[in-house]
Amino acid sequence: MSRHQTFTKLVTSDTDFVGMVAYTIYKNEKLDWIAQFKTQNSNREPTEDELKQFNLTTDSDLRIQQYRQMAETSVNNFVSATIVDELTQYQLAVRDDAIVKAAKKGFWQGIGENVLAGIIGAAIVTLFQLGIWLYQVKDNPEFKKQATDQIQQTAN
Repeated sequence: MSRHQTFTKLVTSDTDFVGMVAYTIYKNEKLDWIAQFKTQNSNREPTEDELKQFNLTTDSDLRIQQYRQMAETSVNNFVSATIVDELTQYQLAVRDDAIVKAAKKGFWQGIGENVLAGIIGAAIVTLFQLGIWLYQVKDNPEFKKQATDQIQQTAN
Protein backbone atom coordinates (compact mmCIF):
# COMPACT_ATOMS: atom_id res chain seq x y z
CA MET A 1 0.00 0.00 0.00
CA SER A 2 1.20 3.47 -0.82
CA ARG A 3 2.60 5.70 1.91
CA HIS A 4 1.47 9.13 0.78
CA GLN A 5 0.92 11.92 3.32
CA THR A 6 -2.33 13.39 2.03
CA PHE A 7 -4.20 12.96 5.31
CA THR A 8 -1.47 14.55 7.43
CA LYS A 9 -1.15 17.43 4.95
CA LEU A 10 -4.90 18.10 4.97
CA VAL A 11 -5.72 17.46 8.63
CA THR A 12 -3.42 19.43 10.91
CA SER A 13 -4.98 18.42 14.26
CA ASP A 14 -7.74 16.33 15.83
CA THR A 15 -9.98 19.41 15.89
CA ASP A 16 -9.27 20.51 12.29
CA PHE A 17 -12.81 20.15 10.96
CA VAL A 18 -12.03 21.92 7.68
CA GLY A 19 -9.10 19.54 7.14
CA MET A 20 -11.34 16.53 7.74
CA VAL A 21 -13.86 17.85 5.21
CA ALA A 22 -10.97 18.48 2.80
CA TYR A 23 -9.83 14.88 3.24
CA THR A 24 -13.37 13.70 2.48
CA ILE A 25 -13.29 15.75 -0.73
CA TYR A 26 -9.93 14.17 -1.60
CA LYS A 27 -11.26 10.65 -0.92
CA ASN A 28 -14.31 11.28 -3.10
CA GLU A 29 -12.05 12.50 -5.88
CA LYS A 30 -9.86 9.40 -5.48
CA LEU A 31 -12.88 7.08 -5.61
CA ASP A 32 -14.15 8.88 -8.71
CA TRP A 33 -10.70 8.53 -10.30
CA ILE A 34 -10.62 4.79 -9.52
CA ALA A 35 -14.14 4.30 -10.93
CA GLN A 36 -13.21 6.19 -14.09
CA PHE A 37 -9.96 4.21 -14.36
CA LYS A 38 -11.85 0.92 -14.09
CA THR A 39 -14.34 2.04 -16.75
CA GLN A 40 -11.53 2.91 -19.14
CA ASN A 41 -9.49 -0.25 -18.41
CA SER A 42 -11.94 -3.14 -18.67
CA ASN A 43 -12.86 -3.03 -14.97
CA ARG A 44 -9.23 -3.54 -13.92
CA GLU A 45 -8.08 -2.14 -10.56
CA PRO A 46 -5.25 0.42 -10.74
CA THR A 47 -1.77 -0.82 -9.82
CA GLU A 48 0.34 0.69 -7.06
CA ASP A 49 2.33 2.66 -9.65
CA GLU A 50 -0.86 4.05 -11.18
CA LEU A 51 -2.13 5.06 -7.74
CA LYS A 52 1.24 6.73 -7.06
CA GLN A 53 0.74 8.84 -10.19
CA PHE A 54 -2.66 9.92 -8.88
CA ASN A 55 -1.16 10.70 -5.47
CA LEU A 56 1.63 12.78 -7.01
CA THR A 57 -0.98 15.14 -8.43
CA THR A 58 -3.13 15.25 -5.30
CA ASP A 59 -0.31 15.59 -2.75
CA SER A 60 1.08 18.82 -4.22
CA ASP A 61 0.92 21.93 -2.04
CA LEU A 62 -1.29 23.68 -4.59
CA ARG A 63 -3.78 20.79 -4.67
CA ILE A 64 -3.78 20.53 -0.85
CA GLN A 65 -4.58 24.25 -0.70
CA GLN A 66 -7.39 23.76 -3.24
CA TYR A 67 -8.88 20.91 -1.19
CA ARG A 68 -8.84 23.11 1.92
CA GLN A 69 -10.44 26.00 0.04
CA MET A 70 -13.21 23.72 -1.26
CA ALA A 71 -13.71 22.41 2.28
CA GLU A 72 -13.88 25.94 3.73
CA THR A 73 -16.46 26.88 1.12
CA SER A 74 -18.52 23.76 1.90
CA VAL A 75 -18.34 24.35 5.65
CA ASN A 76 -19.22 28.04 5.25
CA ASN A 77 -22.18 27.19 3.02
CA PHE A 78 -23.39 24.61 5.52
CA VAL A 79 -23.03 27.01 8.45
CA SER A 80 -24.79 29.79 6.53
CA ALA A 81 -27.68 27.51 5.59
CA THR A 82 -27.94 26.29 9.17
CA ILE A 83 -27.90 29.83 10.54
CA VAL A 84 -30.59 30.94 8.09
CA ASP A 85 -32.73 27.95 9.05
CA GLU A 86 -32.23 28.55 12.77
CA LEU A 87 -32.96 32.27 12.37
CA THR A 88 -36.15 31.53 10.45
CA GLN A 89 -37.29 29.08 13.13
CA TYR A 90 -36.46 31.63 15.85
CA GLN A 91 -38.41 34.38 14.04
CA LEU A 92 -41.43 32.08 13.70
CA ALA A 93 -41.25 31.18 17.39
CA VAL A 94 -41.03 34.85 18.42
CA ARG A 95 -43.97 35.71 16.14
CA ASP A 96 -46.05 32.85 17.54
CA ASP A 97 -45.25 33.91 21.11
CA ALA A 98 -46.27 37.50 20.32
CA ILE A 99 -49.57 36.30 18.83
CA VAL A 100 -50.29 34.14 21.87
CA LYS A 101 -49.46 37.00 24.27
CA ALA A 102 -51.63 39.44 22.30
CA ALA A 103 -54.55 37.02 22.24
CA LYS A 104 -54.21 35.96 25.86
CA LYS A 105 -56.01 38.26 28.31
CA GLY A 106 -56.05 38.38 32.05
CA PHE A 107 -58.88 36.82 34.01
CA TRP A 108 -60.41 40.11 35.19
CA GLN A 109 -60.00 41.74 31.81
CA GLY A 110 -61.89 38.86 30.20
CA ILE A 111 -64.68 39.12 32.79
CA GLY A 112 -64.90 42.90 32.29
CA GLU A 113 -65.14 42.54 28.53
CA ASN A 114 -67.83 39.87 28.82
CA VAL A 115 -69.90 41.91 31.33
CA LEU A 116 -69.66 44.99 29.11
CA ALA A 117 -70.67 42.97 26.06
CA GLY A 118 -73.65 41.57 28.01
CA ILE A 119 -74.80 45.04 29.08
CA ILE A 120 -74.49 46.39 25.54
CA GLY A 121 -76.36 43.38 24.15
CA ALA A 122 -79.16 43.76 26.73
CA ALA A 123 -79.44 47.49 25.96
CA ILE A 124 -79.72 46.82 22.22
CA VAL A 125 -82.43 44.19 22.76
CA THR A 126 -84.32 46.49 25.17
CA LEU A 127 -84.22 49.43 22.75
CA PHE A 128 -85.34 47.20 19.91
CA GLN A 129 -88.28 45.84 21.94
CA LEU A 130 -89.23 49.35 23.13
CA GLY A 131 -89.22 50.58 19.53
CA ILE A 132 -91.48 47.71 18.44
CA TRP A 133 -93.86 48.35 21.36
CA LEU A 134 -94.05 52.10 20.64
CA TYR A 135 -94.68 51.41 16.97
CA GLN A 136 -97.56 49.09 17.85
CA VAL A 137 -99.24 51.44 20.36
CA LYS A 138 -98.84 54.76 18.54
CA ASP A 139 -101.98 54.25 16.45
CA ASN A 140 -103.98 52.58 19.24
CA PRO A 141 -106.87 54.96 20.28
CA GLU A 142 -107.32 53.13 23.60
CA PHE A 143 -103.68 53.82 24.52
CA LYS A 144 -104.04 57.51 23.60
CA LYS A 145 -107.12 57.84 25.85
CA GLN A 146 -105.38 56.08 28.77
CA ALA A 147 -102.25 58.21 28.35
CA THR A 148 -104.30 61.47 28.25
CA ASP A 149 -106.26 60.45 31.37
CA GLN A 150 -103.05 59.57 33.20
CA ILE A 151 -101.47 62.93 32.30
CA GLN A 152 -104.56 64.84 33.50
CA GLN A 153 -104.67 62.95 36.80
CA THR A 154 -101.03 63.71 37.40
CA ALA A 155 -101.53 67.39 36.54
CA ASN A 156 -104.49 67.79 38.98
